[in-house]
This record gives sequence, structure tokens and C-alpha cells, in this order.
Amino acid sequence: MDSAREAALTAVEQLRADLELAGAIGPIWDLIGDVWAQNIDRHEPETHGDTARSLGQLCSENIKTRALRRYKRDDLEVPEDHWHIPGLLVEVIGNVLTLTLDDRKIMFMKAPPNLGRRPDFARFAKWNTQSEIRLDVATENTYALHGIKAEDLNQLTMADNPYDPTKVRNFIVVWAGEEDTAKTGAHLTVPILGSPPFAAQVELWHDKDDEVRLRPHADLPQGAGFDTKPAIEPAIALKPRPASEGQA
Repeated sequence: MDSAREAALTAVEQLRADLELAGAIGPIWDLIGDVWAQNIDRHEPETHGDTARSLGQLCSENIKTRALRRYKRDDLEVPEDHWHIPGLLVEVIGNVLTLTLDDRKIMFMKAPPNLGRRPDFARFAKWNTQSEIRLDVATENTYALHGIKAEDLNQLTMADNPYDPTKVRNFIVVWAGEEDTAKTGAHLTVPILGSPPFAAQVELWHDKDDEVRLRPHADLPQGAGFDTKPAIEPAIALKPRPASEGQA
């Protein structure tokens, strides 16, 4: 490849194609859609003081926990949601959900809520202001691209030292959701040092306006709410008064 941008784009497009071939995109889409629909249903900024930050943190924990359950085919997830994806490894490394396919690692992050489901990636903050593990993977990708940072992605290389897309091994799924509809969207990205903090990205999915995200077997709270349950009569017996009490 003649430029780092071209190599990064080739790498992310190849991984997307491999995920599609393995049948991985649909299950990941379902997982994030289920978690998002469940959490916005119980998101109550006015009554409980919930915030966009608390919503994002809750989703992150739920995605991590339920991805492992579905990968391990845990009984806590319905059988229809169990993952049967050849070649895909799911694990938690340093408290971060990490998917591995042929030595390529995939992590997850939620886009800031003000950027929408098709965000402007130039508006993301540099990695040195975020988590250490994201900074580390962006640094690894930068070295894999001969030290080229985001500002110089179009710089051409010498003919005898081309950029090799197979050396780009770290990717981040950047996803987002709408609070009033439960629709989600996601992109597969190549994190890199500099600004903007991505060398390339491709769309994985984007729920259409006429699509309903909830699936028939999605795990949502069942049964009556607390305020609709019948009151329980307390089992209290009154102690009898002594016969002499109250007599003149």
C-alpha cells in the first residue's frame, strides 16, 4: 500500500468481511440492541438522576457480561442467543471485553450521545485523554503503520517499504443508540494516535427508521411492576388485654 490511510482502510474492510463470513456481525448487533433497548427502558434522568454517563457505563458492563454468557452458552441467556461463531474468542482482558479473530483484537466503545448513530469521527477526543488500554492499541496501530499519525495518513511511502495492512491488528467497534427509539448503529474502526483518532472506519450496521429493534425473545423484565402488585396483608395478631385492665 502506498499510504497509511489506504492500508488502514484495507485492514478494516478485510476484518469486516471476515466477521461477516464467520457470522459474527448479526450476533453482536443483537447483543448491543438488546442491551440498549433494556437500559433505555429503565433510564430515568428525572426521577432517578440517571445521566448519559451512567447509561453508557451500565451498557458497557451489560455488554461485557452478556457477551461472555452468550459465548459460553450460559443458561442465563436463551438458547437462540447463544453464539456459535467459528474462530472467534471472547474474553475479558484488563476488565475490557475483547473479541479475537485470527489474532486481530476487537474492543468496544459507545460514541458520545451528541454525535448520533453516524458520528463525525473527527470530533472524538485523542486517546491520550481516554483509557490507557485504548491508548495502547492506538499506539500499536501507529507503529504498525510506520509511526504515521492521523495528521499524516496520506503521506506516501518509499516503493521498497510499503504499508502492510495485515500488520494492523487492533480495532474498536464504536456504537451508538437513540434514547427515544432503541435503534442502534455501529462502525468498525482503526484507532491511531493523533487527531482525528481513527485511521479508517466502515459501517457494521444502522437500524432503519421503520425497523423495530426488539426481538421476540429479547431478555426484558417480565411480570407486573412493583406498583401494580397486590398489597400483602401483614400477619399481625393483637395481644389480648389482661382482664383487670381498664376496670375501676
